[in-house]
Amino acid sequence: NGEKGNKNMSNLTAEIIKKGMEYNKEEIKRFYEDEFKEIFREEGREEGIKEGRKEGKKKTLITSIKNLMKNLGITAERAMDTLEIKEEDREMCLKALQK
Repeated sequence: NGEKGNKNMSNLTAEIIKKGMEYNKEEIKRFYEDEFKEIFREEGREEGIKEGRKEGKKKTLITSIKNLMKNLGITAERAMDTLEIKEEDREMCLKALQK
């Protein structure tokens, strides 16, 4: 009977350990999910800041072109020459000026 009791105790202990491991796996999984969410949230925040700055620079550039055109009575091309806007950025500027 003592042998049967030890076997039952071993089975019970194994079951408790198994349940504990499953619980710990879930806790660990939740922890890392939360950590990754925070990492992705931070990366998204940084990306949003970069995009915002880029958009702000674009708006400032377009405003500067418009002001030169209006105040000096010059063409968009001449205003972009004055501001030394790179050739690869001029198409974007012209499109934005048409809006």
